[in-house]
Amino acid sequence: AVAVAACGLYEHSRRSAEMEDLFWIIVTIFVALIVAFAVFRGKDAVSSVVAAVPSASKRADAAVIAGLSGAGKTSLYTTLRRGKCRESYTSRTCNDATFILHDDAKEANAQPVPVHIVDAPGHERLRNMQLQELSQAKAVVFVVDSSKLNKERSAVASRLYDVLVHPHVVKKRVPVCIALNKMDVFTAVQQGKAKGMLEAAINEERKSRAASLMDTDTAEGDDNVQVFLGDEDKDFTFEDSPAPVSIVVCSVLRSDVSPVVSFLRESIVAA
Repeated sequence: AVAVAACGLYEHSRRSAEMEDLFWIIVTIFVALIVAFAVFRGKDAVSSVVAAVPSASKRADAAVIAGLSGAGKTSLYTTLRRGKCRESYTSRTCNDATFILHDDAKEANAQPVPVHIVDAPGHERLRNMQLQELSQAKAVVFVVDSSKLNKERSAVASRLYDVLVHPHVVKKRVPVCIALNKMDVFTAVQQGKAKGMLEAAINEERKSRAASLMDTDTAEGDDNVQVFLGDEDKDFTFEDSPAPVSIVVCSVLRSDVSPVVSFLRESIVAA
């Protein structure tokens, strides 16, 4: 009996060793094939294979929340996610997450769909970071503090201009929603007047940039060449934007963000 048990143990050990050897043989062959492929096709072949794999950070599937610092971007992000506004602070990093919009989550008959939302920092020093995030945008929500629009319209117009001429936004005709926030504040500028103010301010910004280009010798093929926004023969209106623009009003403080949710449903979920 002892001899039989010993034989069985030996046979089990032998088979385990054979399986391990077979595993390493397969691994070696696989690596050899990859090396041979790279040598035969060149080093760019491997890069092509890697590039063909979709990257979550590069997919143009996000709703990017943009605008100036203090407009209520992070509060809007929190409200869309949690259903209520929470105290927020100026951030130097992006809030980036995929979640079901709160309005969809609480509706019994809705079919919730997760939405990828990026809240980009609005500080002037981080302007380039915000613009970089637009490369992954499927929709843009540009938040404006309507209670300070009279004072900030030039700064708002400058940032909004950058959004509307962004290469990805122009090429893909990414829909842009201008969300006039803080409509609960007494000094808030109403929707109709805000539209005219922003169009006039963008028109002035356009003239300023055009003059700057005339004063600067720009080398052919320079990536810094500015795109002219709208029709050169007339004053700017949002109807002339290469990307569709809509304007809605909201109050994040009162959790009244339904117009923004509707825009996201149409631009992201239903698209």
